[in-house]
Amino acid sequence: MRLIKLLLISIAALAPLFATSVSASTPASSRSAASASLKATTAQVRPTHPELNFPLRLHRDQISVSGISSGAFMAVQLHIAHAESIRGIASIAGGIWNCAEGDLQRSQDVCLKQPEKVDVAALEQLYRSQLQSGKLAANSYLNARDNRIWIFASAKDQVTRPVAGDKLAEFYKSVAPLAQIQRAQHADAAHGFLTETYGKPCGQHGLPWIIDCDHDQAGELLAAIVQPRPAKWNSRQSTISQNYFRVAQNAPPDAMMLDWAEVYVPTACQAATGKTCALHVALHGCQMSTEFIQRQFIEHAGYNAWAEANDIVILYPQVAKSRTNPLGCWDWFGYTQKDHVSRDAPQIRALQKLIQAL
Repeated sequence: MRLIKLLLISIAALAPLFATSVSASTPASSRSAASASLKATTAQVRPTHPELNFPLRLHRDQISVSGISSGAFMAVQLHIAHAESIRGIASIAGGIWNCAEGDLQRSQDVCLKQPEKVDVAALEQLYRSQLQSGKLAANSYLNARDNRIWIFASAKDQVTRPVAGDKLAEFYKSVAPLAQIQRAQHADAAHGFLTETYGKPCGQHGLPWIIDCDHDQAGELLAAIVQPRPAKWNSRQSTISQNYFRVAQNAPPDAMMLDWAEVYVPTACQAATGKTCALHVALHGCQMSTEFIQRQFIEHAGYNAWAEANDIVILYPQVAKSRTNPLGCWDWFGYTQKDHVSRDAPQIRALQKLIQAL
């Protein structure tokens, strides 16, 4: 009964995510067609690219992570848990560390809808407590001069209210130097990942949760958090289809992740060249995995063109949808276990293992 109740709460609470897909006011015939289209969209695409079968030479002190929506919450969790290796983090339409505190209802009622109610001091105290128990990276790593934090929020975001970004910034200011924190915004963006030419109109949210705002968000965040930046930060280059690979996630069942992640390996980073490259981890949001939108986030978010030009490997981990996670969100509210933010949380453990395996 608890499982069924949790599922019903999850679907109801996240209903805004479906608002632009199938409206109750839409004629039945149109809703039927939209439903069929969504069903086709949510069928997972089996990776067709070859498996990565050569070693990568990576700067282990140049690993960064970004995420959109649930991926933003997870990016923050991964950063706080492993700041000794994750040296830069970008949050797009996300919120404060451990906002939900393992409570699904709180994640919706407070973290997304009324983030002004979030008690930053209480979460900072919880952070300090977990530090003392060894569940998180030492605070000294967050205070390192090359650790960078970039936070994006839009005033017109109707899914994650922009105050959530303010709360995240307030939290980071309490645990890291102010000089390391950058804020960014867009006047007209709805909830989604911003691009220059791909996706829904800028003011509309919904599948594929990528929005055309004449804005290169991938380039902006990479320039802000990849540390140290290459001596010459090159403009984008065309991506090469042969540079896409798949990599086994080898995640344990309790992490609820798909079998395969995808990775873009720039030409200069492939084994024959001997180049040592940076690594960036790009975390999709709810309804943005390959189960929902196939390869749209992987190929059209904009990361790979910057990666090709600046020798950055881009890793795209994939979370699975399930009965307790029907929208395929990263676990920022406790569906894998209540303590979902520590080093020992299933998805954080699986992501760190995946990063180390590259």
